[in-house]
Amino acid sequence: MKVWHIQTWVADTPHYLVSAETKEEAWKMVEEEWRKKFDTMGVGGRTSHFFGTEIYVHQDIEDLIEIVGLTTQTSLIIDLDEDIF
Repeated sequence: MKVWHIQTWVADTPHYLVSAETKEEAWKMVEEEWRKKFDTMGVGGRTSHFFGTEIYVHQDIEDLIEIVGLTTQTSLIIDLDEDIF
């Protein structure tokens, strides 16, 4: 299985390492873990400025970064800020 990384936006939010067969499965795991912890739909979230207008944006599947060359045999998700240290 491939491994992805995502540092979610906003202070004190998860820094996930995810192992799954596909990027879509990895993103689904990120969304599920996010909802367990924060009880909100969108992963991450921050205010951006676009031509003088503030908009609130969330992260999406494109924010997953594959760690090329690292593979596992187990599907898993860990929060590096909580589960490792």
